[in-house]
Amino acid sequence: MVRGAIDFPPTCPHAIALGDSQRLDFAAQGKNAMTELPTPKIVTREEWERARAELLGREKANTHAADELAAARRRLPMTRMEPVMVVGAGGPVLLHDVFEGKRMLMVYHFMWKKGAPHHQQCEGCTHSQVAMNSAVRRFQ
Repeated sequence: MVRGAIDFPPTCPHAIALGDSQRLDFAAQGKNAMTELPTPKIVTREEWERARAELLGREKANTHAADELAAARRRLPMTRMEPVMVVGAGGPVLLHDVFEGKRMLMVYHFMWKKGAPHHQQCEGCTHSQVAMNSAVRRFQ
């Protein structure tokens, strides 16, 4: 590797956008990779509008593809579940009874460390849990 060249991890969007054939080689350009970043080329307004329109088309295609995947996920077939017992504050109860007559049960996997105090848990999960508790209290 040339000193000053940037090798992005393969999953980095910059590596994907640049491809293997276009490494950013600052040393060859006499630039410092730590202080000077590549800037897009300067073009006319018309060239920018064409490039932006092409990118917008790709963005819309990406959105439509994601929408189609989400719809396919929602159409996945269901399967019948055998009765499942869960243990709650009041002891063992059938999963069906956890619903307490409601149509929906929300299940969320929190990435908490067993036995660790609240302030040492995953910040995102803790925030989600606090927000969910607030929402539940509001709708009760």
